[in-house]
Amino acid sequence: MLEPATSTVMEVPALPLKDLGLHVVNTVGCGDVFVGAFAAYLALGASYKKSLIMASAAAGLNATRPETRGSPQRATLEATEQRSRNLGFAVRERKLP
Repeated sequence: MLEPATSTVMEVPALPLKDLGLHVVNTVGCGDVFVGAFAAYLALGASYKKSLIMASAAAGLNATRPETRGSPQRATLEATEQRSRNLGFAVRERKLP
């Protein structure tokens, strides 16, 4: 994603499911969850960077569930993101020339 104010490109990896002891069950709806979580965190006043990492975490968690609807609860999402950060889950940034 390009952060327009600073011309910074931000890339976020997939949630490290295997390292968290989780596995993919169903990827249907993951894109929708990503967009919803990204928009929700922006609406809460989070930065683009924070919103991007939380959106990736939400989409990853969604893939671990058999149902195609329903995003993770905020507390679950934030706890998972924290555990993932301890495993090196982070946004990579680079400035455009």
